Amino acid sequence: MKRALITGISGQDGIYLAEFLARKGYEVHGTNRRPSLINTDRLAHPQVNSDSPSRPVFTHHGDMTDANNLIRVIQEVQPDEIYNLAAQSGVAVSFESPECTANVDAIGTLRLLEAIRILGLMNEVRFYQASTSELYGLIQQVPQTENTPFYPRSPHAVAKLYAYWITVNYREAYGMYACNGILFNNLYDTPVVNLNADEMRSLTLIAGQLRDEMEKRQAPDQDVLLSYLKIFLINATRTKVEQSREGAADTRKLPMTIENLRTAIEANFRTLRSPGDYSRLLHISSKALNKASKSHFNKTLTSLIAERLIIEAKRELYLTSKPVKQIAFELGYIDEFYFSRFFKKNVGVSPQTFRDKVGFDKLTA
Repeated sequence: MKRALITGISGQDGIYLAEFLARKGYEVHGTNRRPSLINTDRLAHPQVNSDSPSRPVFTHHGDMTDANNLIRVIQEVQPDEIYNLAAQSGVAVSFESPECTANVDAIGTLRLLEAIRILGLMNEVRFYQASTSELYGLIQQVPQTENTPFYPRSPHAVAKLYAYWITVNYREAYGMYACNGILFNNLYDTPVVNLNADEMRSLTLIAGQLRDEMEKRQAPDQDVLLSYLKIFLINATRTKVEQSREGAADTRKLPMTIENLRTAIEANFRTLRSPGDYSRLLHISSKALNKASKSHFNKTLTSLIAERLIIEAKRELYLTSKPVKQIAFELGYIDEFYFSRFFKKNVGVSPQTFRDKVGFDKLTA
């Protein structure tokens, strides 16, 4: 039985990954910090329990700022695969605590890689580093690709950039199986796609063709590889979109509180920006509403509301030629400068700078 170690397992991605690996027959181990408020209810996910009742998730105290602790955990678990999802991931928080962010996000990744090397597991362990779309920051290309230059604009993004390149460095210097995955956030929806038999056969066939091309003795044709990958992604996206439509039609899949909250945010995010506003609107205490948001979305209600505003602000800046002052007003900000400060705190650049790089004027120039 393969054994996986997931750092940051109590986050949304950690829960989904643990569930996926448990279904594939892995023995799943995860780390968390004892001082943290760990959401153990999410670690006992019903889908994991129903499909793999004999495979619980084993949790260990793991601190990304403590090298000896990480060495001990890896030595005890002896994993075949390590997934580093642990991070101080708040962009705004990283400006307030840049040293802590660097210690966890950047040096924490180095500590894991060094632990693998020190324990002599370089040929036994596969390492995955969860990178972030924040690496692109001040976007240089639309849409982004693996070749788009990085331009981080926050301490969080800069720390993640170090983690990205130190992972590459250890792969090249020590021959380790160490790779990065650049992840993009989704505000509400699950990233999971459940495939029926026909969909599984279709995607498996494309993946097989992609593998066969890569394994050819002669150098594989990059154009052919790219074509197979595009076909795979198009088919996967169509399946995801169709399932999203079905999920939207069946609101019973979500707890009523979460469904009501999501509906309320979509209808009122331009005018209601505090948890208290939604507490009064939904007739539920702020504490209970915030707990539900943390449990389902793995983020505070304040962060959820702010993210929705930022998404809309980016859309307006990207697709329209409206003045920043008009966009601010339409999003409920009478003071344009207050809106600009809010945007820069969360994105890392001002609205005008964001527009100058990726907005309407640049695309039509």
